[in-house]
Amino acid sequence: MNTSHQILLVCPRAAALSTLREELKQLDLVVTTASSYETARKIVDRVPGLSLVIIDAEAAPDQGSALLTAIKDLNRRLPVLWVGPDHTSPFMPDEKLTSRASLQELTEAAQLLMLDELYPPRLVRAFVSACNTALTSTFECAVECAEPRLSRSVVRPGNITAFMLVNNADTTAHFLLSAEESALFALGLRMGFEATSGKRQLAVDMAGELVNQIVGCVKTTSELLASLRIALPYVLTGEGLCVYAPSPKPSLAVQIDINSAIVTAELWFRTRVLPNPDTEQAIADLVGDDGLF
Repeated sequence: MNTSHQILLVCPRAAALSTLREELKQLDLVVTTASSYETARKIVDRVPGLSLVIIDAEAAPDQGSALLTAIKDLNRRLPVLWVGPDHTSPFMPDEKLTSRASLQELTEAAQLLMLDELYPPRLVRAFVSACNTALTSTFECAVECAEPRLSRSVVRPGNITAFMLVNNADTTAHFLLSAEESALFALGLRMGFEATSGKRQLAVDMAGELVNQIVGCVKTTSELLASLRIALPYVLTGEGLCVYAPSPKPSLAVQIDINSAIVTAELWFRTRVLPNPDTEQAIADLVGDDGLF
C-alpha cells in the first residue's frame, strides 16, 4: 500500500485529546496535531493524502464549524470526526461525539472512519467473499455473513480457535476461526464425518479445515495476499482463550451463520507502510519532528 495513514488532530485545548493521539499512534497511524483551527486549515489546504480529520470543537464551535465547512468544500470524501457541541456548518461530519465521550468511544469511532486505511476495501471484499464462498461450497447451503467490523478483543468467542499465519518479507496476516465445540461438531456431522475419535477431535478437525479453506480462497482472490506463504493451521482449545497480535492494530471480524451454527472469522493484516512522498514532504514543511504545530 502506498499511503501515509495520516490523521490530523485539531485540538486547541492542548491536553484534551492527547491520550487519543497516543492511542491512534499505536495503530500504525501517523498523527499530526494542530493547536489552532487556522493552522488546521493550512494543513488541509496544503497537505494531500490526509486520511482522517478529528476536530475538537469544544473550545470554539463556530470556528470548528468553519473548519468543517472548509474541509468538505475541498474534499467531500475526507472523513471528519467531530468532538464537541452542535455545529453550524451546512455539512454533516462523518461521525459526531460529545466532549464527554470516553477514550474507547473516540478510538472506536476513529477506527471505523479509518477502516479503508486499516484494511483496504479490496481486501475486505476478498475476505468476506472467501468466507462466503468457502463455507457455502463446503456445506452446500446458505451461509450468512454479517457486516465486517473492527475488533480489538483478544478473547476468542467459543472454546475452539483455529489459527493460520501467512507472510512474506513485507506482509504478515493472521487468520482465525472461532466457534463453540458443539457448533463445529454439528457441522462435521452435516458433512458426513463420523465422530470415531470423539466430539472434541471432530470439532478440532473441522476448525482446522475451515480456516484452511478460507485462507486458500482469500489467496486466490486477493492480490495483496497472493504471494504470501501459508503455514499449517494450529487449533487451540479452552474457555476464555486469548490470542494477541504483534501490534494493537484491530482485526477485521466477520460473524457467520451456517444453519444457526455461529462461527467467527477474523483477519489481522499488516504490511510495511510506504511513505507518500507528497504527503510526507508537505508535513515536513509545516511541522517539526514531533508532529506538533
